[in-house]
Amino acid sequence: MDTKVIIVDDHPLFRMGLKAILGGSPSVSVVGEAETGNELFTLLGSVMPDIVLLDIVLPDISGVEISRRLREMYPDLRILIMSSETSLGTIETLVELGINGFIAKSEPSARLEQAIEAVMCGLTYFGQDVAKIIQGVSIANSLDPSGLSATEQDVVALCSKGLTAKEIAAKLGIGPEMVNRCKDAICQRLGMSSNLDLIRFAVKTGLVAI
Repeated sequence: MDTKVIIVDDHPLFRMGLKAILGGSPSVSVVGEAETGNELFTLLGSVMPDIVLLDIVLPDISGVEISRRLREMYPDLRILIMSSETSLGTIETLVELGINGFIAKSEPSARLEQAIEAVMCGLTYFGQDVAKIIQGVSIANSLDPSGLSATEQDVVALCSKGLTAKEIAAKLGIGPEMVNRCKDAICQRLGMSSNLDLIRFAVKTGLVAI
């Protein structure tokens, strides 16, 4: 079954290039494209994709605001950001909104199919350029994962891959409430306050590879 994709970018040549790249994949179909956020929401009234490939800088609505609205209106829709805007603040905001992936436009085109495949498998995907930004920001805590139990390490790794508490619970054979308590305890112990902090910790300590 094909993965249905909508491309949202205000540069026609870039959209054309993405369609050419994805057109070579037997498992991906581009079912629509939009130049603006308003065009996207109009399009979603008649076509529902699996993934929205979304730029951040658009003429009418920012990609951040679009992501916020998409999460509220279509919680199961996967959002994969493709943008030249890779500031830490923007990435952190988007991670907190629950995007499924982020690739810088400078990444090789082959990574796009990898990202789509990962996102469709329920993982969170960050391209190498974005991963370097995440890894380059230090957190004022010990980066030694040995202080965490095996279950806690598993919870951090799975959270960093975008799994919900229910999905993590099913994988680890524990209750969702236990997962949430475990996550809260880890964040409190290590002085973390966001999902991005968990991702940084998991990447830097080798609990998860990005």
